[in-house]
Amino acid sequence: MQQQQQQLQQQQQLLLQQLYRCKAAIVDALSHVSPKKTAQMRAWALAGCLETTLRELGIQAFQVEEIKSGSFEGFPQPTLTDDDQPAAQILRRVTDPFGSSKSSSSSKYIH
Repeated sequence: MQQQQQQLQQQQQLLLQQLYRCKAAIVDALSHVSPKKTAQMRAWALAGCLETTLRELGIQAFQVEEIKSGSFEGFPQPTLTDDDQPAAQILRRVTDPFGSSKSSSSSKYIH
């Protein structure tokens, strides 16, 4: 059991290293999008892709809930809070500045 947990942790670390390599491209792409709402919508779609990728790799740490009612019913819940912070901890690993363990506002990447 402990060996399986270690293997899972190693797989998660490998995935995070792979995501880290893509991080610069993602942040750069979002920083060139205007207006900010468009960038948020693209980040929202990106989060859905991230969720699918993580599930395919067997990592259940990230899940997006569906909106239950209204014109966006069936779409994923927003991945940003009202303060433009990533709603899920794993998204912070993608959006936080390189080498930073503190969370910061994603709006600093979006002009």
